[in-house]
Amino acid sequence: MTRINQDLTDVSAGLGFDPVPAGEYQAHITDSDIANTKNGDLMLKLSWTILEGPHASRMLFDRIMLSGSDNAVDFGKRKLKTIADATGHHNPNRIEDSEELHGRPCSIKVTIDTYESNERNEIKDYKSLSAPTSFAPAARASTPPQSTPPPPAQGAHASPPPPRRTPPPPANHPQSSPLSTSPTQGTWGDTIDHIGGAVSRPQSPFEPTPTAEDAPF
Repeated sequence: MTRINQDLTDVSAGLGFDPVPAGEYQAHITDSDIANTKNGDLMLKLSWTILEGPHASRMLFDRIMLSGSDNAVDFGKRKLKTIADATGHHNPNRIEDSEELHGRPCSIKVTIDTYESNERNEIKDYKSLSAPTSFAPAARASTPPQSTPPPPAQGAHASPPPPRRTPPPPANHPQSSPLSTSPTQGTWGDTIDHIGGAVSRPQSPFEPTPTAEDAPF
């Protein structure tokens, strides 16, 4: 007999094995053992411990059939390999000892089932921590960066050159009108009247002055 000398006056009886809410939890295997079913078949019993959240340190129990019907054994092998993949086992195709799976965190999907009128937790799936879970938030769409439009090509929108203005004529060279009445000296000394077109010759000092008698009759 071992004396423990514990006062339990203020402690309530009951272990509080209510199932944890259904969901996904980060957990790892802390214990494993071989046991027999009521039919004498072999099964591997696994104890999982939740690692985080309000239910951290709670333990969940799992079973993998190692013998029995072909369907049970086939399902047990697939379940064992899924756990090995999720926990990052170095060789999921070959498990020599169940302790090789201990202490390897992964994500487990937990549901609540009823067994013999009592609710209990069942582990339905296993995923690696790097794999996305059903509760992962949707990725936020990123806004593509806005590109700055290139500057217009040189001369693409250049203004047309201003019209060329004709400089006025010099002041000392006025333009002559085609109807100018200024007389112009001819080549032989004649005076040409541009308006009438008549040509008159100036009187020479050696020519006699015409008289009334010289006028034609």
